[in-house]
Amino acid sequence: MTFLAWNWLRRNVSLVLLLSATVCLVQALGEVIRGATWSLFMPVSLAAALCGWGLSASRLSPKQAWASLTALGIPGVFIYVGGLVRPLGRLILSVLALIPQVYVWMSESERVPIDTGPLLATWTELIGQVAGLFSRLWDWWVALSVGRPIVDPLAAGLMWCLLLWLVSAWAGWRMHRNSQALQALAPGMVVMAFVLDYTRGEIDLLVVYLAILLTLVGLTKDEWRHVQWGQRHVDYAESIRLDTLAMVGVVTIALVLSAAGTPSLSWRDLVEKLRKPEQTAADDVLAESLGLEVQVDAATTAPYRSDGLPRRHLLDMPPEQLQEVVMTVSTGELPPIPEATIEVHPNHYYWRDITYDVYSGVGWSSSTALEVPLPPSTPLLDAPPNYRLVLQHVKRTPGLGTYVYWTGTLAQVNADVDIAWRTKPPPDPSPTHNGDMLGALTEPDEFTVVSYLPQVDADQLRSTGSDYPPEITSRYLGLPDSIPERVLALARELTQAAPTPYDRAIAIESYLRTFPYTLEVQPPPLDRDVVDYFLFTAQQGYCDYYASAMVVLARAVGLPARMVIGYASGTYNAPTAEYIVRQKDAHSWAEIYFSGIGWIEFEPTAAQPAIDRTGDANASLPPPNLPAYRPTFSWLKAQWRGLISSLGGQLLVAGMGLVLLFTLWQLGEIGFLHLLPPQTSISRMYSRLEKVSTRLLPDLPGGHTPHQLENALTHRLMSGGHQLLKKVFSKADGEIERIVSLHVAQVFSEHPPTRTQVRAGILTWTRLRWRLWIANRWRRYL
Repeated sequence: MTFLAWNWLRRNVSLVLLLSATVCLVQALGEVIRGATWSLFMPVSLAAALCGWGLSASRLSPKQAWASLTALGIPGVFIYVGGLVRPLGRLILSVLALIPQVYVWMSESERVPIDTGPLLATWTELIGQVAGLFSRLWDWWVALSVGRPIVDPLAAGLMWCLLLWLVSAWAGWRMHRNSQALQALAPGMVVMAFVLDYTRGEIDLLVVYLAILLTLVGLTKDEWRHVQWGQRHVDYAESIRLDTLAMVGVVTIALVLSAAGTPSLSWRDLVEKLRKPEQTAADDVLAESLGLEVQVDAATTAPYRSDGLPRRHLLDMPPEQLQEVVMTVSTGELPPIPEATIEVHPNHYYWRDITYDVYSGVGWSSSTALEVPLPPSTPLLDAPPNYRLVLQHVKRTPGLGTYVYWTGTLAQVNADVDIAWRTKPPPDPSPTHNGDMLGALTEPDEFTVVSYLPQVDADQLRSTGSDYPPEITSRYLGLPDSIPERVLALARELTQAAPTPYDRAIAIESYLRTFPYTLEVQPPPLDRDVVDYFLFTAQQGYCDYYASAMVVLARAVGLPARMVIGYASGTYNAPTAEYIVRQKDAHSWAEIYFSGIGWIEFEPTAAQPAIDRTGDANASLPPPNLPAYRPTFSWLKAQWRGLISSLGGQLLVAGMGLVLLFTLWQLGEIGFLHLLPPQTSISRMYSRLEKVSTRLLPDLPGGHTPHQLENALTHRLMSGGHQLLKKVFSKADGEIERIVSLHVAQVFSEHPPTRTQVRAGILTWTRLRWRLWIANRWRRYL
């Protein structure tokens, strides 16, 4: 095999191994970071590795190449992770659609109005999404800076994608330009090892990554040795390459097996021994905010109920049993009214009995609960603000179980009751922290329940943050490892434009309510995830499917959620002023936790009335055709006013404005000079240089030559002054010389500067211009 052929093969093998290592890194992180998926990380990492590989083959200096990678990576990652690709595409199409209208407007004598409506709509949509993303990132950063964990998979995913972009770009750059396999892959190995050790994840992919690293080290060292032999004209047998490859394989396998079989030292345990308690707490906050969670063994105690969809048994019931009355409930909110007298609009309620916290992929169950007996009328919590008391007198049909039914948060039962607590309430319970109740049982078939129902509207829910209590995040964000990739990707896609937890919940709820409701749905295969089957195969179903899907999608985007079963409101009987609840009203719904408020009901099932939160949180409306979530201009204006009302926001806006002005100044000057003829560009640059110099050199004679100007200006900038200004003007002499030389060559030489030289001069002028601007502002210190 010739040297060129061998070198081509080695380069391609190295590239394949590099990309394989990148895949291992992405796969390992995607399995242990909450809300992340390999489909989110993979395009970013592979693109970064290929960009680093490609730029290393160019003639760019390392600074230029990394400036290009940074300029390409940061906005690219923001656009990709933030879901701005489609809005940007629609904006570009809207601009292109205006071109024919503008052409007609310019060519016709009668001016036909240009329809800018689609362009303004797409622009408003894009700005709303960008503002929402910045709002979520700002909330995430503020919470992190004050040591409060905040769960936002979008912000965490953006941070991880930026890190993976840098790590992968570094690997591609070092591997191709310097053939330094250890330096190229070591950062990725450190990141993977730390994350897997912290989360107690499986190390199989780390072992594969190590094997690839050792293989690349062997290949690069062998290539370096052959280059050295070639430079020294050392003769060697052609078969030595194959022998070396075989030895590299043997040594790699031996080292990997040794590393995999040797007891490992835990990085987390070692660091925790050296850190102070407050440092440990701060690091745990950072880890939780980045989506890192320690993998724990599954509970071995028996669940409260077995796995499976909670209402599946009702599907086989004959119609006459579905009409069987389960209970009647009277709340005393309306008096008995004779039929056909006036139109009655009772409140819509959910009568709950069991709350589930564990999703297994095939159904729902509860973690271990402790039953605690309570005597009659034992208060469970005091009257909280923003909650209203609901008094329910329940009459159960005998023989249909012993569950206690209530709406909202249970406060008191006038009978002996056994409450199953997953976590007992604190001494001073509230709706936001009142323990974790699985359900309650009582023997009497007639009892009275006191409960509290939250009275909050959409604006109040939208104003909450993501700083959830640890007891909430530890239980109600968990998902099994078997969740399919596309379920997590769908959750991320639905909520990318949603700036607040409430908007994320509404986006998921609105999407699910577009699925048709039916009881005629085939059960999923035994090896199929229930939510994945509902979302991508059946795309129709009954309440269990809707509620399960909403809880899983909500947890995937960092919203604590749980599954609740019980009964819908039932049929209101005006003459007796009571709700008649039948078997057919059996229902499941989702609840999502909001900081400072508590658990809030959401109705993803299309057959049920949508919950209206415009004013009365318990009013009901017929199920509408809800559009997908779109940020409005009024919301954007409110966000903008809130931002500029604080000193930090004002400083941020001012800084962004200065950066934007500086960028436009640079780009405008460069573009304008490139558009001018070369002679005009040179004349303009020199005239600007001369104009600035008259302010810095008041003693410069009127009939000065270009070289006199050059010497005087260089002496003024390079001599004396503050040390910081000396560093700023350290390269000004060469830049002034180039501009003056171009002017002299154009005016006095028979061979004017070429277009390439003019372009180089324009690039020099863009750097010199801001140095002269600084010199004018600080000339008293020169």
